[in-house]
Amino acid sequence: MDEDSKVEMSPQVMMARTKEFSLRVMRLCEALPGSPEAWSIRKQLCRCASSVAANYRAAQRGRSKREFTAKLGIVEEEADESAYWLETVIETEMLPEQRVRPLLEECHELLAIVVASIKSARRSAGKPSPSSKPSAIRHPPSAMLIGHGFDLHRLEPGLPLTVGGVKLEHDRGCAAHSDGDVVYHAVTDAILGALGQDDIGQLFPDNDPKWKGAESRVFVEEAVKRMGDAGYTIGNLDITVILERPNLGLHKASIKQNLAGLLGCDLSQVNIKGKTHERVGALGENKAIACHVVVLLIRD
Repeated sequence: MDEDSKVEMSPQVMMARTKEFSLRVMRLCEALPGSPEAWSIRKQLCRCASSVAANYRAAQRGRSKREFTAKLGIVEEEADESAYWLETVIETEMLPEQRVRPLLEECHELLAIVVASIKSARRSAGKPSPSSKPSAIRHPPSAMLIGHGFDLHRLEPGLPLTVGGVKLEHDRGCAAHSDGDVVYHAVTDAILGALGQDDIGQLFPDNDPKWKGAESRVFVEEAVKRMGDAGYTIGNLDITVILERPNLGLHKASIKQNLAGLLGCDLSQVNIKGKTHERVGALGENKAIACHVVVLLIRD
């Protein structure tokens, strides 16, 4: 199959193929032995294979070419990681090679199709629309806005702790009107601040029952909509989370993936750092969690 024919494959066919691929991988994982090593591979392989199907489907619902390409970029990364773990299963002889090899070949083919689709989307994005007039003036790419966001919540026993859309296992969680996701709250305020619009407290007041227990992703989605309406996209996002425990190290990749998907940007445009407060004040005593965000918006 040449590159052009891969690009021309219909989204419906690719959605079916990626979903079937993820289901076949899950069935393969069920056959892995019960050793700790196999359990680790099973967990990683099931996660990235299912992400291939989920993010390809999400790409087809993208609201812009930029969001479409960003989602396909996640599919590319997850397919590549799936191939890595399938190769590991073969190399460690956890299962017969003849059982794993067809899945690995399918993974490589899906990866090639996605890479070709990304290249095609980027080429078409650089072409002027047939309906656009030669005299039309676009804002220069250098036009930019910078915003800053900050959020802080108390940590209390028995409550869930969600950071960047990832639910962390911990004995304390955020005391908040919504789900208390400090990363999503600070990102929302950073975008709104860059646009010079109302902040999160004005748009989603904590005395409105409508937002009681709400998932904070809806706040980010509203900020992204306003950003798009104003003609801007994400240039770069820098996040610092201050939390004594638990350690964010193992969750950074998932948080970045969640944010890239919501913001319609590449993973490379999102940076996240986890810091402790050196046992100083409520943050250092693990009684609170805080987040600082700086965002750069550029003309779309």
